[in-house]
Amino acid sequence: MTSERGIGANSVLALAGDATSKAGALVVVIVAARLLPVAEFALLATALAAAGIIGSLLDLGAGTLLARDGARSRVHRGALLDGLLRARLPIVVAVVAGALVLGSAIGHALVVVAAVGLGVAAALAQTVHGLYRSSQDLRPEAMQRLAAAALSVGVVACVPLVTRRVDAVVVGLAVVGAATLLPLVRRAPGLIDTGARVSPGTALRLAAPIGLLALATIAYYRSGCLCSPRWASPQTRRRSPSPRGSHSASWPFRTRSRRRSFLDSRRKKTQRDDSSAAAVLWPGRW
Repeated sequence: MTSERGIGANSVLALAGDATSKAGALVVVIVAARLLPVAEFALLATALAAAGIIGSLLDLGAGTLLARDGARSRVHRGALLDGLLRARLPIVVAVVAGALVLGSAIGHALVVVAAVGLGVAAALAQTVHGLYRSSQDLRPEAMQRLAAAALSVGVVACVPLVTRRVDAVVVGLAVVGAATLLPLVRRAPGLIDTGARVSPGTALRLAAPIGLLALATIAYYRSGCLCSPRWASPQTRRRSPSPRGSHSASWPFRTRSRRRSFLDSRRKKTQRDDSSAAAVLWPGRW
């Protein structure tokens, strides 16, 4: 069971949970950029962007609808949850089947399936969070986000020490997302009553406008990560790094290298000019 909290307490909890989640995502990206090769990090960035879009697609506004309309009563909450789960189950099956086909086609089956698993966990998290928000208690959501952020950083920091494959990292992140949701899912039946039902079509009609707007926004902001990096081939991932190091492919590294080369050439030219001037002034010593 949960206890209703006031607006002030829930606002603080929502801010703390959101800040923790965003900070954890930032640390995950920074740590992964330091520990993974360039090709693997490009795959990770693409997988995380795809997982965000898939999570928004599979949630389809369910979390927002539950938080808004489910606050009326436990009966409304249970009816909406039942209808939304039944309405989105075929979409989940279709996305998983499409991931298997796409992964086999591009040669990264495990990465694609893991990204879909991470997206499913994200969609489930949004739905469960909406359920708890409708009961006016955001403490479970804040605690889940804190645990997920801390464990995700641990996964990204530890997995590359064992294997530098991005599919293992994405699988670890998906497992963390699902594992931290288990306590909330187990307590969810205490928040609803199952005396009424809403048809899947009605639930989808109510949630779709909210979900499509959120999906369009997330797809717009994540499209750069999906389109800019190229999928590295297995041959590229097995290839040894170049003599200049794996960081030579990054634009900032190339810029610094060119600036350093330019400064070195200017310094050598200045030294030669000074030597020539000294030879003219003191010919016996040079």
